[in-house]
Amino acid sequence: MNLKSLDIGKQWGLQWGLQTGVGIEWEGNNLRAVIIRRQFSRLQVTDSFVIPDAKQIGPAECGTRYREFLSKHGLKAPWTVVALPRTAALLRWLSFPLAVGKDLARAVELQLDGLHPFEEGAVYWDTFVWERKGKKPEQEGIGAGTAAGNIHVLVAMAEKRRVEEMAEWFAAAGIGVSQFSPGAALLAGAIWSGKEASGAAGPLLILKCGETPAGFAGELIGCTPGRDFLWKEIQGGGDAAQLRRELDQARSALRAGAEGSLSLVICGKESVMAAEAQDAGFQAPTLREYFPNLAARAADFDWRVHAGALAAAVAAADRKTPFAVNLLPAEKRLYQSPLAYLPTYALSSIVVLLAVALGVRGSLQDWMYARHLDQEIQALQPQITQLEAMQDKGQQAAQRLAALSRFEDGAVLPLEILLELTRLLPPDAWLQQLQLEGDTVAISGLSDSASGLLQVLSASAYFENPQFTSSITRTAEGKENFRIGLRLRAGAGR
Repeated sequence: MNLKSLDIGKQWGLQWGLQTGVGIEWEGNNLRAVIIRRQFSRLQVTDSFVIPDAKQIGPAECGTRYREFLSKHGLKAPWTVVALPRTAALLRWLSFPLAVGKDLARAVELQLDGLHPFEEGAVYWDTFVWERKGKKPEQEGIGAGTAAGNIHVLVAMAEKRRVEEMAEWFAAAGIGVSQFSPGAALLAGAIWSGKEASGAAGPLLILKCGETPAGFAGELIGCTPGRDFLWKEIQGGGDAAQLRRELDQARSALRAGAEGSLSLVICGKESVMAAEAQDAGFQAPTLREYFPNLAARAADFDWRVHAGALAAAVAAADRKTPFAVNLLPAEKRLYQSPLAYLPTYALSSIVVLLAVALGVRGSLQDWMYARHLDQEIQALQPQITQLEAMQDKGQQAAQRLAALSRFEDGAVLPLEILLELTRLLPPDAWLQQLQLEGDTVAISGLSDSASGLLQVLSASAYFENPQFTSSITRTAEGKENFRIGLRLRAGAGR
């Protein structure tokens, strides 16, 4: 079923905060899936599923098992996100001035061929725009030296041949896929959302652990908007020192500062090397801490092991997850919302109810009902008259209170401010203009020496944060022309 044919159901689900998403990840030869249901801002892991040796079993058998898994939860083709492995995708950061604006896509396209090693036009690509106006680089988690106010763009790319091969496999299995995204971007985006929700700042570093017959294996993922996206494979064997060197290099690449200032999120299979990483001078919060709005229905749900599929499912259920780019061509995307036919069902129910109502209503019933209403109105008429009189009095009282409030806000407080300024300003200072907007006061005038006025105003119990809003100029008579902005202290004059 084509994605576009069911846009109405998708919009209804998003409008009412109801969405079901499935995340799929290839872990070696195994296929892992997680279902997440979203109800407004709350997410819940409904179930998880693993097909061991999926590549050896073949797409037909995998598709049969997968559809049984979905049907158990009443699903056919929910929004499904597949996490692409490191060998199938590339991630790059680009930065542009804010002036690029509407030409951002064209600006990315002009630099695209220099971001990948493939032939021209041989990649599918998508972008995620990270824009924070007016913030300092360190407030965004961006290293020193990066221009604040730039538009930072995450560019995801995958060779068309690889994407089409994977799409053909899922099509042969009968598994509807809506989105292909790099696994590192999905995992980083899901954890980054948790960091922002908890108020944490700074770069993000993830160690995704695995095991091989030779020992430790895994991926190191580092993310700082505006810098290169770190995504590399680690084959450490049993060498803990090598892993520590990799972590130190990652800290340096992300410009995370001294030891202890960078959190290392560990996920994937349990590993002895994961404990070594925690001893390498990193803060080591648990993966669960970064999903405050996500709960698991099963108490034994393993957050670390399902981390990749979990992040993909979060992106499927919540479309606002950062970095969730889509490298699957639009014509290959499949999606069937469970709410797609909700408008039809609702309208059909209304028509049936109206037909039943029209069939049972008769003229006698209407006459009896009207007579009953007349009797009730007559019985309630005295109370209605009394209530209307009380309502009129209440409205008059409210109008008087509003008038008093306007008088207090519009006259008394400015008068108190003028009295306070008259008391504070020296005899050689002349006040020419006063503006009051909320708790902000702006004054302008002339003085023999305006430089000492800030100290005088700071000592007042009425004002705080006085500062010149324009440079001091001198008139032909030798007076200094000043403009000062200040704020009313909380509770001043009340």
